[in-house]
Amino acid sequence: MSLVGPAPLPPGTPGADAPWRQLVKPGMTGLAQVRRDSALPWDEPLLLDQHYVEHHGMGLDAELLLRTPAALLRAARRPKR
Repeated sequence: MSLVGPAPLPPGTPGADAPWRQLVKPGMTGLAQVRRDSALPWDEPLLLDQHYVEHHGMGLDAELLLRTPAALLRAARRPKR
């Protein structure tokens, strides 16, 4: 497992066997985690994970690592359902 990458999925989950998932290690944070509460129409985690795999690099990784603490704080402040 790496710091940044697509979220690990249990076997049998839709998208878990996608060929692009095998190109990078799963990560503890990623686009799907940082942009989960975004108002943008791009809210599908699998699409965000695939976008990360296709465009990953040191710059994107650094941006995601810097944005992760704010995303965690937003999630902690969100009312429980």
